[in-house]
Amino acid sequence: MGNEEVWVTKDGKSLSFEEIDDKHLDNIIAYIRRNAEEGLQFFHGGSDIYGTFGGVELLEGQDVLDLFNYNLFIEERDRRRQEQCHIFYPIK
Repeated sequence: MGNEEVWVTKDGKSLSFEEIDDKHLDNIIAYIRRNAEEGLQFFHGGSDIYGTFGGVELLEGQDVLDLFNYNLFIEERDRRRQEQCHIFYPIK
């Protein structure tokens, strides 16, 4: 995984996986799961030469998981866990 931005914090800071520690990654995964179960109001809209338009949609389940690219976060968590299994400590 490169340095591409994968998460935006509530204060607007964009983060790559390299900037997200393990605890924060676990919290992101829990946040996405919670919103998939409870539902998430998704506001969308814009404007064109005819005026403004938009609406609110309730996203649930797989739609929420897809919106947040949930599988990327699971793959990163699993990669880190696999990496941690291969850490060797010197014997004194």
